[in-house]
Amino acid sequence: MKHFRNFTKMDRATFEGREVSKITPLIDGKTKEVTHYLFSVADDEGGTIPRKFRTDEIAHLKEAEILTIDRGYYSIPRQTDRALYGDTTHAGSSKKQRDKVALKVFLARRMEHYHDLGMVLTPDGVKEYEASLAAEYAKHQSREKYGTDKPNSTQHLRPLPTVTTLLDYYRQYRNCNGNVQALGRKAPASRVQSDQYCNDKALVLSMLMDYANQACPSAGDVAADTMAAVREINAHRRECGFLHFIREYDSTRTYERWIKKFLPRFEILMQRKGLAAARAACKTNEGGMVTTVPGQSVIYDAWNFHVTTLDVTRHEWLFMTEEQKATVKRVRRWVIVALDAATRVVLGFAICSAPNEQSALEAMRSCYSDKTYLLRAAGNLKDTWNYRVRHQMTVSDNGSEFGADPFGGSRFVEACRVLACSLMNTTAGISELRAQIERLFLTFDLRFARKVSGWTTGNSSTLGDRKPARHACLTDDDLLDAFVGYVADYHATPHRGLDGKTPATAWKEMSETPEFDDETPGPAALRLACGFYVDVSISDNGIRYAGNSYSNAFIRDQRMAPLAERIDGKDKKIQAMVDPFDLGGITVFDNGEPISIPCIDDTMRGKSLRAWNAERALTRSEARVDSEQMAERRQYARGVWTDMVSRAAQVADVGMSGYTKKEVAHAALEVGFGKGHHEKPFVGRDEYRDPLSRGASARRQTEIKSSSDEDEHETDVPSLVDAPNSMDRFRSKLKPKSRRKNKK
Repeated sequence: MKHFRNFTKMDRATFEGREVSKITPLIDGKTKEVTHYLFSVADDEGGTIPRKFRTDEIAHLKEAEILTIDRGYYSIPRQTDRALYGDTTHAGSSKKQRDKVALKVFLARRMEHYHDLGMVLTPDGVKEYEASLAAEYAKHQSREKYGTDKPNSTQHLRPLPTVTTLLDYYRQYRNCNGNVQALGRKAPASRVQSDQYCNDKALVLSMLMDYANQACPSAGDVAADTMAAVREINAHRRECGFLHFIREYDSTRTYERWIKKFLPRFEILMQRKGLAAARAACKTNEGGMVTTVPGQSVIYDAWNFHVTTLDVTRHEWLFMTEEQKATVKRVRRWVIVALDAATRVVLGFAICSAPNEQSALEAMRSCYSDKTYLLRAAGNLKDTWNYRVRHQMTVSDNGSEFGADPFGGSRFVEACRVLACSLMNTTAGISELRAQIERLFLTFDLRFARKVSGWTTGNSSTLGDRKPARHACLTDDDLLDAFVGYVADYHATPHRGLDGKTPATAWKEMSETPEFDDETPGPAALRLACGFYVDVSISDNGIRYAGNSYSNAFIRDQRMAPLAERIDGKDKKIQAMVDPFDLGGITVFDNGEPISIPCIDDTMRGKSLRAWNAERALTRSEARVDSEQMAERRQYARGVWTDMVSRAAQVADVGMSGYTKKEVAHAALEVGFGKGHHEKPFVGRDEYRDPLSRGASARRQTEIKSSSDEDEHETDVPSLVDAPNSMDRFRSKLKPKSRRKNKK
């Protein structure tokens, strides 16, 4: 395959972020085939470095986002687009022009500063601050041009412009909302005709429009009435003292010529002769744009399936009871289709519950991916669906999913800009501008929807007594497989618009022409155009998403950067764009500049999020089955070694942590030691003990005292001293005197 055969000076190529100034093919002298490509890559010192690659390495360089091709980057429309959307430099401007614009911007911003301080926007008001402006202007030039903090006599500096020029700079800066591009544009050309002349001409033409409003007027009568009306207007102006008059003609011939020259022909014919006559007189014989190359015109539109389906998945439907199935909602899905106008091939699609922006982006992204896996999942093992081509022009209607404003307001419009393709929004209600895809939807209805149970018809009057909701039997998965299978049938069916050829054959023939461009946008551009935003954080392993790690030098530097300079900042979260059809990389933004972060796992390139989730689910299922199968062996092995360890601990009188039973008992006693001091036991009246008698009850003390009077040497009296207990070690060593006497 020949690469870069359509590469022109308007295109831009970058290798590892560096500009490629020249691409030279190296041809083998014997075989006359291109064997290598020589790149002239820019270096940091202003020179170039030659890089040489084989032809089979080019595809890898593009897939790995090492080599990027931007078609039409240096074209005039793209330069204008960058100027309108706020590029940091003036496209096509010299350094002298950019320096001049920078000085204008500086003066405009200083004028805005002094205006906030109270400067009046008049010549006299500006003169009050003219000295300060001159000093700041000279100091700014000295810093920018000579690198000194203060100007001196040896420096050649521009003088401060006049006050009227300063006011003009500030008005331009304020009117364009601070857009520096506006200060570098040329002023519009002066008008040749005055406003009064244009107003008078519009007044005369409004009077000549009576030629269309009257039943059967003649051009001469309308011209005569207009001449009389002009004379009356001029007479009224003379009475009022006006100095400007409408030009008067002596003959009606001039106004008759104006009727043919300036009045809208279609409106005049439609009002006088009807719609059919106006169409017959104004309609051209050509059938619109002629497309001969795939991708030259790709038409997008949404179609509501004329089939009632079940609002469940196939798996959910199979495990439902009859009562649950009766409560399932019956719906009609939508499909957004991308059709190649030249070959009538369906490049991409997206089925959704209602047309929305994300579904339109999914349909656009599927145009650049291989959809053969959908055929295999639907049971088609022979056909392929790998039609991919770069869009040169995208055609859509004014639906909300595509953006009502052709110059912005939708991510679909922004995706067209990113992928460097033109966008044409057709007028609503005129299906002739999208004739190919409207006929495709009719084919879908006649050959697909009518053969599916639950067909609703496009017109409710032809429904009759049928109840599509009762016959609905397709789930969302069944509808997808049925639609994918029919698209393969459609690609192999002869087409009247292709002179009886099938769309697959037409694609094969047209893709062999030299005008066919098979270089699709790179992964970074597709991710930026059709991806979706996710919240991620930077960790020591890079950025984690869907179980994968994404990292490069930029992410590693962010780990060491100060917190104020990091892209995650204080929130610890950043927004990244992910392509659901390719997990080989993600895109983060640094001050609005997109940066591609590759995946550490090279096998993720070209793998979709749906396929990756299916692989992970299969891996987890296999691991769960393996764990269940090994449960009996695991339980037996665990019982063997745990019993052995338990017996060894019992023999050694230790526990699992190495403590003896004595230490465990002691620790258990300490846990509850000293608790419960706030609890006071109940003491009955007869149980009252006098502290002076060292614990003897009052009644018992009386009995003991009487006995001692009778016999002082009674030996059968029990001891009144408290028995020893566990609190003895906390008691004082000082003993009462009475106790010491007894011991003696």
